[in-house]
Amino acid sequence: MVINDLVIEVTRRCNMSCDHCLRGEQQNIDLDTSYVSKLFDQVNYLRTITFTGGEPSLVPHIISKIIDIAKEKNVVIGRFYIVTNAKIVTTEFMEVLLKCFLYCTEIDDEIKCLSISNDIHHGALEDIQENVRKLLAFRFAEKRHEEDYYNYYDENTMINEGNASLNYGGRPIEPNEVFIQDDYIEDQIYLNCKGNLIPCCDFSYETQNESNVIIGNVNKPGFNLQQAIETYNEQYELCTD
Repeated sequence: MVINDLVIEVTRRCNMSCDHCLRGEQQNIDLDTSYVSKLFDQVNYLRTITFTGGEPSLVPHIISKIIDIAKEKNVVIGRFYIVTNAKIVTTEFMEVLLKCFLYCTEIDDEIKCLSISNDIHHGALEDIQENVRKLLAFRFAEKRHEEDYYNYYDENTMINEGNASLNYGGRPIEPNEVFIQDDYIEDQIYLNCKGNLIPCCDFSYETQNESNVIIGNVNKPGFNLQQAIETYNEQYELCTD
């Protein structure tokens, strides 16, 4: 199958505790890459793969293993995307960014694959200047929200999940139907640290446990991606009628 937009939660650990975080309180959980292997058995092309968390820079070895699995199973990846708070930039993290870049097939000079969180909620930028300098050595890196450091987050842009729901409010997120045609999944699919596939990357850890947002678990015996999505869509339509 072809997935247009796959988001993989590589860890629930973080080196910050932001009051606007839509995930909620961090958890000491990393992704079991066997979940990725089982999913990739049913996939041959990913237009975009996003590595998220938690803080992805804490687990470069997991990101590296995912690329190894893609190579082993002949899964083509068009482009990748990572957002980091840049509090820690290790040689291993720099190396895996390059590894992702070299494996992907559709990254041109205009595509930004790495965004450095740059807003008042992530602390003073001067505290991470050296790390930012290192990351910006990659032409695919950028400072996120640079033009709106103080005013990026408000009740219209915040998502009413996790810590944001307690401290700010914001716009609600609801489960959505997943558009699939033949062997092409057009909408976003989110693989979390528990092996569950979710139809959106903007739910808190708490909400991700709710049955109505779970497409299926890749670790379940006999799991079939296309069948799981079709069953989820049928249930979604019943709930929204």
